[in-house]
Amino acid sequence: MISSLNAECTLIAEVVLRTFTFLVTQRDKQSRRTTVTFADHIVLMKGYYFYIAIILVVALYYGSRHFYFKPKYVNGEGAPQFTAQLINGESFSLSDLKGSYVLLDFWGSWCGPCRRQNPRVVELYQKFGSQTFKDADGFVIVGIGIEFSEQNWKNAIQQDGLAWKYHIGQFDKFNSPIAKLYGVREIPTKYLINPQGDIIGVNLTFTQIEKLLQDRTLSMRE
Repeated sequence: MISSLNAECTLIAEVVLRTFTFLVTQRDKQSRRTTVTFADHIVLMKGYYFYIAIILVVALYYGSRHFYFKPKYVNGEGAPQFTAQLINGESFSLSDLKGSYVLLDFWGSWCGPCRRQNPRVVELYQKFGSQTFKDADGFVIVGIGIEFSEQNWKNAIQQDGLAWKYHIGQFDKFNSPIAKLYGVREIPTKYLINPQGDIIGVNLTFTQIEKLLQDRTLSMRE
């Protein structure tokens, strides 16, 4: 998502730059001419309006898209509680994990960016899943599959080595209860929750998540 946002900003910047370059070029062409007709002014003004319209349309599209896909909750808010059934058939409640750092990972077996991120999620689990923390019982990942197919979801969990216990399948895609509860409209989306049950990070980079957890681990000397 972060890379997607960067790409969108780059596109907007490129459109603005091209527009600016065009208008400056047209102005310079007219300034070098000995006579400038009324028709020339009309052509230049049409160019201005055309490219300004392009900028407005692009800005409106990406601005509305950003707000539409923006996660529902932000840092400091309490994480909404929910209950569900795990992949092994056990009942699950998010409140059961209070006292631990929890990474809610909304992903999908069909989602290319999610699958490419999964090795990094596995690295987090391997590094911090058995760590001792200064202020928490541990670190837990809860994978929430936004899915079309239960079998594809189960296959992806096995193929990508997602070895943690807490996997929840949501098979009504983005209309699923947990996705709607958290305002998830695109994946991957990640919420990091502290031991008190408050959200402390939304769509953080893996480097940011790792640093946050590392700062709270208990070293051998402590």
